[in-house]
Amino acid sequence: YINVQTVAESVFGHGKVPREIQDEIDLAVRELNSNKKLDYRRVLDWKMRFMSLIYEAGKHAIEHDSAMQAWAKNEASWLDSYACWKAIVEKTEEWVFTKWDVTVKDVPKLIAKGGKYHDEARFIFFVQYHLAMQLSEASEYARRHGVVLKGDLPIGVSRYCADTWASPQFFQMGWSAGAPSSGPPPAQNWDFPLYDWNVMKADNYSWWRRRLTAMSTYFQAFRIDHVLGFFRIWGAPAHNYSGLHGRFVPCIPVSKAELDKAGITDIKRLTEPYIRTYMLKEKLPTAWEEVAKQCLERIGETEMWKFKEEYNTQEKIRNLIPLDGTQKNQKINDVLFELIDNVLLLQDEKGFYPTCHMKHCHSYEKYGDLQLRGKLDGLWQNFFWERQSWRQEGFERLAAMQEAADMMICAEDLGAVPNEAFEVLDDLGILGLRIQRWPAGGGDFGCPDQYPYLSVCAPSCHDCSTVRGWWEEDRWRCHEFYRKFYGPNAPHHCDDWVSQKVIESHLASSSMWAIIPIQDYLDMWGELRSANPKDDEINRPGQTDGCWVYRMPWSVEQLMEKDHFNGFLRGMVDRNGRSMAF
Repeated sequence: YINVQTVAESVFGHGKVPREIQDEIDLAVRELNSNKKLDYRRVLDWKMRFMSLIYEAGKHAIEHDSAMQAWAKNEASWLDSYACWKAIVEKTEEWVFTKWDVTVKDVPKLIAKGGKYHDEARFIFFVQYHLAMQLSEASEYARRHGVVLKGDLPIGVSRYCADTWASPQFFQMGWSAGAPSSGPPPAQNWDFPLYDWNVMKADNYSWWRRRLTAMSTYFQAFRIDHVLGFFRIWGAPAHNYSGLHGRFVPCIPVSKAELDKAGITDIKRLTEPYIRTYMLKEKLPTAWEEVAKQCLERIGETEMWKFKEEYNTQEKIRNLIPLDGTQKNQKINDVLFELIDNVLLLQDEKGFYPTCHMKHCHSYEKYGDLQLRGKLDGLWQNFFWERQSWRQEGFERLAAMQEAADMMICAEDLGAVPNEAFEVLDDLGILGLRIQRWPAGGGDFGCPDQYPYLSVCAPSCHDCSTVRGWWEEDRWRCHEFYRKFYGPNAPHHCDDWVSQKVIESHLASSSMWAIIPIQDYLDMWGELRSANPKDDEINRPGQTDGCWVYRMPWSVEQLMEKDHFNGFLRGMVDRNGRSMAF
């Protein structure tokens, strides 16, 4: 998001940017602004090239920039290790830092004058300095004009990022965060390491405090992504790519005594992958003997098999049978992954954990009789929906977040959220999120005029289609929606007057804040609409193609000239009491 023209002028002076650099910037502006979609890779490549050109051409002045030097000194607690980490990644092209021959303790000598990464680190200081200055300027401009900026706090960090390298004590690197499967496999493995909340608490949440203090420099509010993760998180061993060997962290496991009481005694049968010869023949008809010989051991003289130790995790399988583009290796990986996950209970020194997909396992189909499976079902139901309570964890952690920075907190609390989480958010005065088509607490649709005051309401969000797009993809449900809120005779398409009704109902809601995507605002006015509502989607969870490339089809300057639209929108905002400035 950096404005390279501003950087160039700050280094060389207004109107004094070297002609060859200015010509390249002008060329890039023309090329990138002609695109209807965002090409992040291309934008990043261009901008990093320009930052490098500016740095090299203005190096003498930059090295003597006292303001930048003062800023870097003040931010050294995070900046030094970040710059060193990024320099190593870019120079070695190896981001798995466990393979490096240096540690964070080596940072001072690595980035010192004459150090191995001194020059690269100074360039990264330069980039970060201008990012900070530009965001500060934008934040101050917004504040002067009565506009609140709302930041975003992701639930996790990348496994091999600067934070996990610099502060490994705060992360459980052998585990991955994700989400359980609500039906057949797979679950979700996000490949974020789990936080070590016990260590963080003992350290008075200093890592979080530093983060939030930095955010409060720029933002007056922030959104917590997947707030349920502050109560509990779905954690699976990092080697379990499917996420199906996960459990809630923390959680109360099932005890051996509970299994005994239910008459479930064959522990080995439940805790080991269920593999039989007929399954191998069925799944790998031409390759099963080869795969069995390589990866499995026959159990005695039976038709039962178990994994050899060198193949007993999905990570080991992927390393030893790499995906080489052939259908054969892909199929073998898929089958072996499925067999590893064909297990009903997980076990550690604390107890037993029913797998989230237990009832969808082939092992479950073959286990015992109907009565015994019923006992197992009862334990599963109790483990996932009855025995767990995370109120204390959520309250402690979120209260610490509140204390750390003077910002309004908005929580993404969508999905299967236990009532205790809503209660904690309410107790702490944290705003929840209300998306009308995904009602909290059940029902067909949310009712904006009945939303709690401590909430943010919106007709759509970045993870779903716009209201207009929703109409095209689920017309029957949208017609039900229309009849419930606006009367009979639902229109076939979501015309602009329908969008107007939906937006106004949200502005008139009882929520403290109504934060409405720009696409839904533009859909209120026929001439401003995109030709295809699918072009207005930002993200499609579970997909990668075509995501995060949305670019607003109108510039802010063009929109400011739309007097009739702006007058209409202003009237709607005013009459619903939402025109107060920050």
